[in-house]
Amino acid sequence: MKTLVKKLLDQDLSRRDFGIAMLAMGFSTSAIDSVLRSVAYAAAEPPGKGFEFVGTGGDVLAECLKAAGVEYVFNTNSTGQGTFYDALASRPELNLIVALQEGQATSMAEGYELASGKTTAL
Repeated sequence: MKTLVKKLLDQDLSRRDFGIAMLAMGFSTSAIDSVLRSVAYAAAEPPGKGFEFVGTGGDVLAECLKAAGVEYVFNTNSTGQGTFYDALASRPELNLIVALQEGQATSMAEGYELASGKTTAL
């Protein structure tokens, strides 16, 4: 099977011929389909080059939110989020909206998303 997959990835074998060869080896059509879907991921272009980042967990989360285009973060005042709040304070492009209760924060985040069409974080 490894040889067949390599030939498929190298485009030395068509999908049809790959399927026929796999059937001859006793694989079911659903197993062949599963392999083909996995191979499609392997053949895809790798994602863009990443970058190194040094910071706290809060800094990493804030950078991920920025990269996703998030402008507003809805949250509740709870323990264990100090580094995240510090990270938000040093990034003026991320606006923190604090609610008293999780249900309120969820409703505000959903309302903002529905009204603006923009992604939020909760």
